[in-house]
Amino acid sequence: MNSKAIKLIVVLILSFTKIFAQSEMCSLYIYSEFDNYKVYIDDIFKGSNLKKIDSITCTEHYIKIMYEDVNVFSEILNFKSNEVKKILIKKTKEIEEKFLAAKAKEIQEYRRRKISIGVNKKYITTTEVALNKYDFKPLFGNYYGLNYSGNISGVQFSESEEKITDWFFIEGGYIKLDDETFLKNYCNLTNNCGMYNQIQEDKKKVDEYNKNISKINKKRNTLIGIFAFFWTIGLLSFVWGFIEVLVPMFLDPDMALNLFIGGLIISVAFLFPLIGIRLKPYQSYREKWVDLKDALKLIDEYNFALKKQLNLPENID
Repeated sequence: MNSKAIKLIVVLILSFTKIFAQSEMCSLYIYSEFDNYKVYIDDIFKGSNLKKIDSITCTEHYIKIMYEDVNVFSEILNFKSNEVKKILIKKTKEIEEKFLAAKAKEIQEYRRRKISIGVNKKYITTTEVALNKYDFKPLFGNYYGLNYSGNISGVQFSESEEKITDWFFIEGGYIKLDDETFLKNYCNLTNNCGMYNQIQEDKKKVDEYNKNISKINKKRNTLIGIFAFFWTIGLLSFVWGFIEVLVPMFLDPDMALNLFIGGLIISVAFLFPLIGIRLKPYQSYREKWVDLKDALKLIDEYNFALKKQLNLPENID
């Protein structure tokens, strides 16, 4: 057998060996404490949340696992013939620090938009005195005078009690929000708009009521103006007639008396309707739309939805 034939046989053997090796497939099992992770093999995306991959050629591969754009696993694994490898991805402190560093912008936004409760408090102090002893000192034996000297001793107790006088929503730790503004933000974030829509309905009813009251009060103001005008004319006539009756200056006595009586009648006649007309009060919006118990529940739901929107873990605070 010549050398060429030997070389040909060697090449054929090596080729068949390589083809046979390539036909062998290895497997990879992935166990992860993260959800929604992405798997890359040799920087090629293979899928999300894969638990097992069977179609891996038995050779070296670069395995990378990404979670929320954070590399939680990256390693070169050498797969031998028909080998099954398993990897475990745990939520270690190192990975959490990497995640927080990658999510710095989102964490900053969360803390800026996070809602909490602020309160106004006051302290009420109650003081009590417990008497221990009272000694009478008589002026004479068995007789007690009004000018006796006595002694009172006692112990003073003071107790302070903290009471909440008001509470309100706070955004980002500094900005005070009214109920309506918070519920609007809550509605936009969670799509749960029942309470916010109820506020708009209540405010609409108040606006419609005040609009009708405004029309009524406008008419009453007109009547008040008319009555006040005639009451003023009557009062001035009464005063002028009274002066002329006492000290005649410009009018004769009969005309002065008529002016006095006529002014008195007119002023009295228009005084009572003027006093009887009252402007109807307007309604104002409620100061609080949410009670504290419901507010605490809504805040938890809002902050949870905000974390979800920003793709942050639940333990971020």
